[in-house]
Amino acid sequence: MKHTLLILISALVLLGAEETHAQTLNIAKQGDKAVLFNFVGLSTLSLNAYQGGIGGKYFIADGMAIRAMLLFGIDNRTTSGTPQFTDNSLSFGIGGGLEYHLPVATNISPYF
Repeated sequence: MKHTLLILISALVLLGAEETHAQTLNIAKQGDKAVLFNFVGLSTLSLNAYQGGIGGKYFIADGMAIRAMLLFGIDNRTTSGTPQFTDNSLSFGIGGGLEYHLPVATNISPYF
């Protein structure tokens, strides 16, 4: 039992060491691009209003990007009773911003 446990722990340590060496640090550089998407709605299958969007970002400098997004929303609700009411709504939006990534030496990149 002790021998099996020792082999298992050794394998996990070696696997963790190999995984550490396999990681490469990827930092966004000037000229890099990314696609953005947003999906909200259908929470817990309650079929809430759908709101979604798509956009992109472009790094204008190392760690700094400009971003833009187009948004779309739709909602249909019918209330039962006398009289019966139906409420339909459709929404569009546009968004933009500046994104600054904090300089850290890991693959996790906090930004604001």
